[in-house]
Amino acid sequence: MAVINKQDFCRSGHDRQIVGVTKSSNCKACNQIYMRLYKQTPDYKRYISSYNREFRESEWYKNYQKSSVVKDIQKRYRQEHPELYRMLHSVCKAKRKLRIPKFGQEGILNFYKSCPTGMVVDHIVPLQGRRVSGLHVLWNLQYLTPQQNLSKGNKYGN
Repeated sequence: MAVINKQDFCRSGHDRQIVGVTKSSNCKACNQIYMRLYKQTPDYKRYISSYNREFRESEWYKNYQKSSVVKDIQKRYRQEHPELYRMLHSVCKAKRKLRIPKFGQEGILNFYKSCPTGMVVDHIVPLQGRRVSGLHVLWNLQYLTPQQNLSKGNKYGN
């Protein structure tokens, strides 16, 4: 006869050996229910997005991203996983090729050559944006300062 231990079950009665436990030793089934309810609260998305924005705009994060530690980690990862890096890079190149149509290519080379000093060429509608994707055509190009281009990112409009 098997001895049933109280620690094998959570408060809700889930068998922890079957359901599993999280890193903090909570029942995975209960944790999923809690997270589903938590994400339905009205302020959840606003809180998460404001927290992420504040964190990304903090001086510590900006300095950390520029630090040699991050670059060394990225370089080591590329060296340890060359096939994965090549695959991801080829996917990016293939997606970029899809954004270059046969029409509207006249004058692009001249646009790049006549870029003023201290400015960079930017796509008004990003080629691989989250909500909208543009094309690599002359009327989708503009000149921006590097700072404006970095702050704009892969966004269109607001």
